[in-house]
Amino acid sequence: MNKNVSPERLQRKEQYYDEVIRLYYREGLRICEIRDKLSLKRGTIEVWLRKFAEEQAIMSQSMNTEDPQEANGLKSLQDENARLRKQLAKEKLRADSYNELINVAESRYRIKIRKKTGAKQ
Repeated sequence: MNKNVSPERLQRKEQYYDEVIRLYYREGLRICEIRDKLSLKRGTIEVWLRKFAEEQAIMSQSMNTEDPQEANGLKSLQDENARLRKQLAKEKLRADSYNELINVAESRYRIKIRKKTGAKQ
């Protein structure tokens, strides 16, 4: 790390780096659009994008060379994640059903079932 660079400047540089990566890969902006938006030099943006691509390639390569036990662990985590997502969707549907049931009961029988927010008990 360069001793002449202040921590604030280094933090701003990292923020710009993250913003360039986000704009290019997530927003799909072209380099010239990023340059105009952030007032950065084209060469700086290209270097950062190249650095990011190299880092991603290294990460991808290291994930492909992992041992089978780690791959099995990753697979089981992915399976559990999928199961939990399905369970969450089911519980959201159940909560929506209860809310609709309460709405129908309140409108049909004209009684307040839900508590008012901030009301004292």
